[in-house]
Amino acid sequence: MIVYYVVRIFIVTCIDQKVGEVEQVLGCFWEVRANWQNYVIQRSMTNALGAFVKDQSSGALPDCLTRPGNGRTSLALCHSRPICRETRFGNRTGIKFTTFHTHLHHTTCPSTSNAMAYQNNYPEETLAALLKSDDVLKTKGVAEQWNKLADQATIDKTVAALKAKNHLVTVVENREQAFSAVKAAIPAGASVSNGHSTTLEEIGFITYLKEATEYNNFTAKMLKEEDPAKAGEIKRQGYSADYFLSSVTAVTEDGKFAVADLSGTRVSGFLPAKNVIIVAGTNKIVKDSDAAWKRTVEFALDVESARVRLHYKVPASQINNYLLVESGFAWAPPRYHIILIKEQLSY
Repeated sequence: MIVYYVVRIFIVTCIDQKVGEVEQVLGCFWEVRANWQNYVIQRSMTNALGAFVKDQSSGALPDCLTRPGNGRTSLALCHSRPICRETRFGNRTGIKFTTFHTHLHHTTCPSTSNAMAYQNNYPEETLAALLKSDDVLKTKGVAEQWNKLADQATIDKTVAALKAKNHLVTVVENREQAFSAVKAAIPAGASVSNGHSTTLEEIGFITYLKEATEYNNFTAKMLKEEDPAKAGEIKRQGYSADYFLSSVTAVTEDGKFAVADLSGTRVSGFLPAKNVIIVAGTNKIVKDSDAAWKRTVEFALDVESARVRLHYKVPASQINNYLLVESGFAWAPPRYHIILIKEQLSY
């Protein structure tokens, strides 16, 4: 079996004026190393590829065509992103990508926009959606004082305190950068699992994690297991993964953070996992541990109750488990990596 195909593509054209139609590409060279397990080459490559590149499904400009700053158009097959379902080069040959893990040379995905981000497949779980759909929240409202974005001075103070307590900290501007930061923090081949996190859903990482193949992925294994007992065992094993992903209900200005749940499926991974990656909007920053408890009870619990009413048809959630992490262990490498996002995310 041929394991790898190396495709060298030379396309010489100029850019059509009508964006969204046919684009031609000038003077670009790409080397795409494609794993046979990930791709199906529909036809053998010919010596020269046709000049026109067009998305066969819609006639629109494919997502994989991006314009770098030098004015040329380049073919960017962004790592692990399902783009260019089928791209044909003229009438001579075609490549159909069935999965989308690509090694690229001589081109990179855009650092901004949504090139690395997956969509949130759970929009009904966001605070904005629940405020519209849940009868209790529509009547009662939420304690908005616990949902305000922190200013830069508060963020700086919080970051300094977290670092002083032997935690890794990354601050990003938006959810797209957060997606990239989480992905960059997990090496290929590491074991990964997660506890429920609306923030992870909102940045698109849960959608990605369900299909990601570069990890020993407990989340994907559990979801594919049809036997409930076996699925439960996989989830239990995932709590001691190399990387456990989740969020918290509050981060304090003096470097502490709090996590709560009903069943233990979120709190459980915070202690046995080798590394814990926490994603949180800066709307979760509060003054101290007393404020962390109040935010959890007065704000997060109310909105989480709306979520469980939607999904599980139960009256409300409750706090059975509450973990306050005061500090990291001073004589060991940092275990907790907190990624703070300057957006109002989750609850």
